[in-house]
Amino acid sequence: MGFWIIALAYGEAQSICAKEAPIADSTPQVFRDAKAMLGQEVAVKGVLRWTFENRNLFPLGTDPDEPSQVYCLPVLIGRTDSALQRIAESFDRSVVVVKGRIIDPAPPGQAIIGSCKPIGIEVQSIEPTKK
Repeated sequence: MGFWIIALAYGEAQSICAKEAPIADSTPQVFRDAKAMLGQEVAVKGVLRWTFENRNLFPLGTDPDEPSQVYCLPVLIGRTDSALQRIAESFDRSVVVVKGRIIDPAPPGQAIIGSCKPIGIEVQSIEPTKK
């Protein structure tokens, strides 16, 4: 099974927060709007947040704790997959590569609340990045 590699690297001078000018031109599509990627297998590099209210992946160079953060990808792990949930929790605030499939978890005509976007990544694996 092949994966698209979607990564973003910023220099210190390019680091921004959501209150500054939009970074849409350099932010990978998967963080802006993953709908066009539905069904695709991907590998996405970013900062993982795995807390009660924030289970998302954010592009490098952005602040995942900024309440107005718009560049993100919901990280979707099944409730019964406690091993993968523990892995995600252990990598909270870390730069990781998440491999999985882009999906819309809501049934037709319904919406998901509590995640940063309606389309997310159904996780197959989470790996730390090599430094």
